[in-house]
Amino acid sequence: MGAMMKAAVLHGVNDVRVQEMPRPELVAPDYCVVKIDACGICGSDVHFFRHMKIGHFVVESPLILGHESAGTIVEVGAEVKSLKVGDRVAYCGGPLGSYAEARVMPAERLVLIPDGVSDTAAATLMLKGLTVQYLFRQTRPLHAGDTILFHAAAGGVGLVACQWARALGVTLVASLDGLLERSDFVSLHNRLDASTRGTIGMEHFRRMKPGAYFINVARGEIVREAEMLEALRNGVIAGAGLDVFAHCLLYTSDAADDLH
Repeated sequence: MGAMMKAAVLHGVNDVRVQEMPRPELVAPDYCVVKIDACGICGSDVHFFRHMKIGHFVVESPLILGHESAGTIVEVGAEVKSLKVGDRVAYCGGPLGSYAEARVMPAERLVLIPDGVSDTAAATLMLKGLTVQYLFRQTRPLHAGDTILFHAAAGGVGLVACQWARALGVTLVASLDGLLERSDFVSLHNRLDASTRGTIGMEHFRRMKPGAYFINVARGEIVREAEMLEALRNGVIAGAGLDVFAHCLLYTSDAADDLH
């Protein structure tokens, strides 16, 4: 029998067991074996743990959860040139399986961790940083002087967005859906509007600068959609990313008339 490792294995609702299993081996010359030193806990992991599903997507047990981790490379494939044994790396996304002592990953999915960044920080921030990157740079590129309304600003993604917006010179109107204990940190970086706990509607859109953009990364019915569409039609806001983290739906003022 080859080398063994421990992994946290999901066997059913609220049933995770730490057990031994064979340590993974290289499956291709462009892969690496990573010794996992820290794991991030995604909201999807919590859903799978509590319900064994997210919406219509159902997982089957036994299953190793986790898809964002940091660690040290202990073995590299023959074709890997950009990484070496001993490098500290992080990754996010891809198939589940990170709640274990080791993981095999494609070298192209691994990112070197800079000196001064801990494994814990790298494991927990990479996915959140990439989420903010596509919201601020791809969904609708933001520039200094822009104003956005950001819901769930006290969550993991939101706290990164607050600091990123400040660095860009973007005014971020932060709304909080719970997590009020983090409001002091949020207000250090942006204009805090704690009154928007609950749902967001026209009274919030009217406070924004002309041409502003609404971004929602929370799940659930937290925006009054009819009022958002009215704001789009009347030019109160230029566009809106509605539940973009969950569904990748993009509404713009040009498309608003086609929505019902």
